Amino acid sequence: MRRVFGFLQAYFNGFFDLIKDDFGTNEINHNNFNSAINWVGNKTILEAEIEELEEEKEEEGEEGSPNENVFLYSNCDAYAGEFQMSKRNGWGVYLKYTGQKFEGLWKDNVRNGFGMQTIGNSIKFVGQFKNNECDGQGIIFHQSGLMYSSNWSKGELVNRKLLFENWKDELLELFPENSKEEVNEKSAQVTSNNIVDDSNGILRKKIKDELENLQNKSNFRPYNLEEKSEVTAKSVNNVNFTENIIGEEGRIQTISSKINNYNAIKTLSNEIESKTLSFYNTDNSAECCLSWNMYQVAYFVKCIGLSKYVKNFILNEIDGCTLPYIGFEELKEMGITEITHIKYIRMSLSLLLKLRLKCIRKQTFTPQKLIDDEYLKSFEIPANELNLKCRIGEGGYGKVYKAIWTTRGITVAVKAFRRRDKHALAREFYSELTIISRIRHPNVTLFLGVVMSPLYCLVTELVPNGSLFDLLHTKNSYLTSTQLLKISRDICCGMAYLHENGVLHCDLKSSNILLSGNFNVKIGDFGLSTLMESPLETRKMLGCIGTHHWMAPEILRGEGFTKYADVYSFGIILWEMITKKIPHEDLNINHIVASVGYGHKELIIPENIPSTIKTVIKKTWSRNVRNRPNFKQLTNIFDQLYQSSILDIEENLLAFFGQ
Repeated sequence: MRRVFGFLQAYFNGFFDLIKDDFGTNEINHNNFNSAINWVGNKTILEAEIEELEEEKEEEGEEGSPNENVFLYSNCDAYAGEFQMSKRNGWGVYLKYTGQKFEGLWKDNVRNGFGMQTIGNSIKFVGQFKNNECDGQGIIFHQSGLMYSSNWSKGELVNRKLLFENWKDELLELFPENSKEEVNEKSAQVTSNNIVDDSNGILRKKIKDELENLQNKSNFRPYNLEEKSEVTAKSVNNVNFTENIIGEEGRIQTISSKINNYNAIKTLSNEIESKTLSFYNTDNSAECCLSWNMYQVAYFVKCIGLSKYVKNFILNEIDGCTLPYIGFEELKEMGITEITHIKYIRMSLSLLLKLRLKCIRKQTFTPQKLIDDEYLKSFEIPANELNLKCRIGEGGYGKVYKAIWTTRGITVAVKAFRRRDKHALAREFYSELTIISRIRHPNVTLFLGVVMSPLYCLVTELVPNGSLFDLLHTKNSYLTSTQLLKISRDICCGMAYLHENGVLHCDLKSSNILLSGNFNVKIGDFGLSTLMESPLETRKMLGCIGTHHWMAPEILRGEGFTKYADVYSFGIILWEMITKKIPHEDLNINHIVASVGYGHKELIIPENIPSTIKTVIKKTWSRNVRNRPNFKQLTNIFDQLYQSSILDIEENLLAFFGQ
């Protein structure tokens, strides 16, 4: 064993020299290093790093939000947020069992202030609330990408219009003209917080001149009045839009109130989808938000009810292309210091960017593009060449069959997508196809071809031994330490390859880890995966996607997806292999979102496991995503642990036979 530990010590000394800056460590005395894989002995280097890291103060926001008060109700509702005087007071998130969600300010258990209301899957409202009802300004976001500025009174929609209809006049109204004497007396001085002091007249003139220049250069499509829909022309007074959306916990709505409420909610949705959108100014869609000029961004801020910060955005020249990079610190530097306003702005921008990505994906993947794609045709397999044998899996996407590819004489897996809306089907099919057709790695399922008719099907290699989930929870098998280390290494190796090629898996879980002979890993199911568009892109605003039990806290909160969210999911799989338990098995989806996403609840790590493994799990679950290791680092760690495990077995055999 002495030579084993000597080898490991030399490796880890060099390895931690390379990564110590990534883990935020100080200089370490490697002479005191005893064992990298001790089961109960001294602290490992990684454990020391964990302790040092935990002493550091976590940053607020997406890189490590503070723990929230969490309340899980028996009717499957959940609340996470500030709680004072035994009531919801301050910023909080309420999740209804019906799928509705409110995030924003509360006062004495009712919505009061700024917030976002989710209404079904098609509409979201971001704006002002009072006495539990929409009251004031806000923006209506529709799943089609269209946005409406709106005004409300006691829960009733007073008026609405497309977001940028007459927007320039409304923006200028925020800057009243000063008298000539006032302009002479006041200079356009910018404070340290980047706010202009009482120079509305001067700023108004500057904005008006620039807006006139923009009008001359505008790419706006004029409205076609002959084709204009009745949507914006008809009266919308007294539309009770959000009645009884969020009630007190435990209160059961009557069937009639649910039906009436649903019909009211769908009014706007049906109007939009039933009319042609060809006359709309494209800037009214979230799809074009990155091309907004700084005045359009400022107007967006005005429409969500924060007119007081319009100057901040204009003077800092925040245009559309900078929106993905606006974070907590950037808003503070712009002079926005109130925490609830920062949360509200970031939440609004996050929703805008997620809707943009959804619009782009809708247009990118269409049935006609599938038919016309020459690259895709080179992979097409005629349906009559596949002889289906039996069903081996099923999910929301469709069913998976074992089949014989008769012309090749090989056994394959055929993933058949369900018959439904052809556009949604094309998006799901093409999205997974663009990922799986471009990757080749021993630890990733091998793509073989596609079937285009009568169903959309993906054909891949058949991995004979099923999934890791089945092995752990259905077959009730136990993994040896060597098998566990090998599976962990293979997962990390395959994921490192995917990340190096710009692929985020987005649904890494034990049921998507397939096992072939000798416990060789094949990572599968890329239905939710996404490609990073450039090496400079670090996150995708995808919303809450994946399987909640394995999902990272920041994804449960709906923040941007990064490669470190996949790392967190791997840590859950590692815990699952050790404990043979399904993560958060006792919680429903709302309770997982509240307790893990906002309350930062962690699974209990067994005490009697190797300290190095325990430390790796803790690292992958780090609240600050930047402190999580990457898959290349994890591959190196598990490869060395696996190799040392094999050497241990060899030495034990030699000792047994007296050699």
